[in-house]
Amino acid sequence: MASRESRFSSLKTKIRAQVVEINDARIKALHRVIGKLIPGVTPELNCLTYKSFYSPLTRSEHLASLIPIVPELCDELSPIQTCIQIGGSVKVTSELPVTGSLVRESFCEVDTERLHRRSKLIPLSVHNHYLAGGKEYLSESILLHYRLKPQLCGSTWIDTVHAPDLFDAMLCIDESALLSFVSLQAYADRTSIDYEYVTQTLGCPGLLVPMDLIGLFLLVLLGQKKPRREIKSLEYHIYGQIFTGQSVRLCATALDSKKILLWAESGNYLIYRGIVHLV
Repeated sequence: MASRESRFSSLKTKIRAQVVEINDARIKALHRVIGKLIPGVTPELNCLTYKSFYSPLTRSEHLASLIPIVPELCDELSPIQTCIQIGGSVKVTSELPVTGSLVRESFCEVDTERLHRRSKLIPLSVHNHYLAGGKEYLSESILLHYRLKPQLCGSTWIDTVHAPDLFDAMLCIDESALLSFVSLQAYADRTSIDYEYVTQTLGCPGLLVPMDLIGLFLLVLLGQKKPRREIKSLEYHIYGQIFTGQSVRLCATALDSKKILLWAESGNYLIYRGIVHLV
């Protein structure tokens, strides 16, 4: 008889394809939101501009491979409440289109080697491919860990020897700015739009700010310091969460002529860290 672990050995599922129409009006609307939060900047198109038009995949979509076998994972009261995103990478595979229909195809693959160990972790990989006219423009890989009853907001102490020599900016995203941003997405995540649900049911201090938005702001600020430099790839790690009304510090420093370190802090904690590779 096959062991329980062997039943999960090859679970890879195509989740869904999302289509977003990229046009001047949508891009200008996004730039208006950015301009209100970071006055004086002239945003340039970058890899996260396109990613920001897509809402995060849901827990049910992440765990699509497991749901037929463990249906209780769909239950809102499941002890697996949320995920801790460990890290990911975005690679620019072709020149980015300015307008047109952009499709995101998503695949999920469960890493079953540690599925039933004492840690109670469900490690999985999500692969996103962004295409227009059948041609791939962006390729993204994300490693996520779901676990039993994780902390709502896990962060790590700031530990960096680098001074922010490219930029050092403070930002506070309010409900109005966040709602303007998520209104541009094809689908909006409930934790970023339903204040009563987030504060009263989940016990959060405000609406959840998507971390892709923090990454986008970091790249926008980088574009002011490194104009007309093309981004080859972005590798990032997410260590925590922030909510509307909380201040966040955005910083960057050059590691060498083609590598930039980005990070974001909230309070005394590091919440986002990324490495940009320039062409």
